[in-house]
Amino acid sequence: MQKTNCHTTRLIDVNAPWGQEMQI
Repeated sequence: MQKTNCHTTRLIDVNAPWGQEMQI
C-alpha cells in the first residue's frame, strides 16, 4: 500500500496489520 495520506493510513491500520508500519 502507498503511505500518501496519514488519514488513509489510520483507516488501513484498523483493517490491516501493516497499518502500524505504514503509520510511520
